[in-house]
Amino acid sequence: MENYIEELLSICKLPISEIKNDCKIIQVGESLISVTNYKSIVDYTLDKVVLKIKEGLLEIVGENLIIKLINKSEIIICGKIKFVGREIYEK
Repeated sequence: MENYIEELLSICKLPISEIKNDCKIIQVGESLISVTNYKSIVDYTLDKVVLKIKEGLLEIVGENLIIKLINKSEIIICGKIKFVGREIYEK
């Protein structure tokens, strides 16, 4: 069944992450990162932001990190981004 859904999405040119409600991360250079479909904010300081995502945790490390936009499905963080990493939970 999943292969059928993937084939249908391919024909419609839709990303599978949109259907599965997976986390989508878009980083623009070293100054901006957008995360959609995050679950919650675990930790927030000017040097580190940790987000809970479906698969585990997403850690953003940098300097002067500021949340520019936040709503229930998207967060945009600006500042000097030095590192972005995931901690994936095993199923």
